[in-house]
Amino acid sequence: MAARKWISMELRVLGKRPDRELAQQFGRSIQAIVTKRSQLGIPRFISIGECRRWSREEEAILGTDLDNEIARRLKRATVATTKRRQFLKIPHFWDRPWTLEQDKLLGPIPDRQLAQQLGRTLFSIQNRRLKLGIPPVLFLSLLPGLRLHCATSHGSRRGLRGNGAFDINLASEEPFMRRCCEGGRPNRPETRNL
Repeated sequence: MAARKWISMELRVLGKRPDRELAQQFGRSIQAIVTKRSQLGIPRFISIGECRRWSREEEAILGTDLDNEIARRLKRATVATTKRRQFLKIPHFWDRPWTLEQDKLLGPIPDRQLAQQLGRTLFSIQNRRLKLGIPPVLFLSLLPGLRLHCATSHGSRRGLRGNGAFDINLASEEPFMRRCCEGGRPNRPETRNL
């Protein structure tokens, strides 16, 4: 059976009243109303009691935890919470910027413990620590004064090798780091794998 053609009067009221009401009035299925409205880029009708305005207190906690957790606490939809956070240009909980106080905790505290303490992923902690050239707590306690470094085939600085081992330079590392940052791959006779 061929679908009934839409008339201009039906198209004019799409999105101006609830889909269920329009489906009854036009003798069409709700799915037909939703599909046509979506095809035309018309947002769904939101009744006055259906949408709550965001308070300043609610907006203040956006980005402080996962969107679904905040949505649960505020008794809002996760999608609405995410969209509001994005509209206000608040970074996602995992992508929030690092503070100087958090940077100072990197290294002296084990990565797993710090991840729980700061509410960040272990990967995020390790990545930030390596980016700043801070060795893990193991190296700080066993070999004080040593710094972590590794050169890839592209000459970029990395802290982890492909096999998960760290390179520790037992002699002065400044010439090594300078050559790595300039894109060279120096010979490393004084380096050993742990």
